[in-house]
Amino acid sequence: MTSSTNSYICIITSTDFKAFLEELGKQFEEEEGIKINVISEAYDNTHNKITTGVMGGSAVDMAYLDTIWTAEFAASGIALPLDGYLTDEAREGIIDAGIDQLVYDGKAYGIPYVNNGKWMFLQKRILKDGGYDEPPATWEELFAMSKDLADQGLVKHGILYGNRWFWA
Repeated sequence: MTSSTNSYICIITSTDFKAFLEELGKQFEEEEGIKINVISEAYDNTHNKITTGVMGGSAVDMAYLDTIWTAEFAASGIALPLDGYLTDEAREGIIDAGIDQLVYDGKAYGIPYVNNGKWMFLQKRILKDGGYDEPPATWEELFAMSKDLADQGLVKHGILYGNRWFWA
């Protein structure tokens, strides 16, 4: 990313984090005297906003980096390595997986600031009613068991992710 020559720091993010970053920006401006300009887009548009902004020469200092974009942004030069900023003190309290998912070619291209981890919950009673004594041990078993439980009429959707359901 290019460094802005303006008297503010420009951040592109998804609308999910706009309010959070604006509040941090107020605190940062009070403490450092530098304004934060937050540009936000719906998540589905954020990738394009970042790539067109940076590649078009806009002054973008920081951007929301979804883990699925790490390799692309690193390889294209859109994101710069941040290893020099990831001191032991900076890493304190961050699980390794949070940083590892932002590593490309041995270098870290992001610092996690929220936990977007996904969690899985199983209902033992439904598994038992469906004829299963143990939860699935692999993704393949998860998909097969989920479909089977739905086919048996024990669940409407075997797997829910966000607002989507799916079968493998």
